[in-house]
Amino acid sequence: MTDEQIAKILKYSSPNTILIVAKTNRLVELICPFRVQVIKPIGLYSSNQILVVSSVKVTKDLITVYIISGLAYHYFHFDII
Repeated sequence: MTDEQIAKILKYSSPNTILIVAKTNRLVELICPFRVQVIKPIGLYSSNQILVVSSVKVTKDLITVYIISGLAYHYFHFDII
């Protein structure tokens, strides 16, 4: 993917919100900060620990990362609660 293509995609994203599909199959916009639960240990965090996401970013490979306590973590390490 070129830098231009990535720029077009990121044009519609915000570091302060994330869109998710709720259990009711509705599209819901979560506004930062929101809480997540650690699925399995990562970095300083243990399983089932509850953390707060301060912002949401996207890597150059278009992988969503959560900013937690100033550090970036891939979204797949967490469940949104």
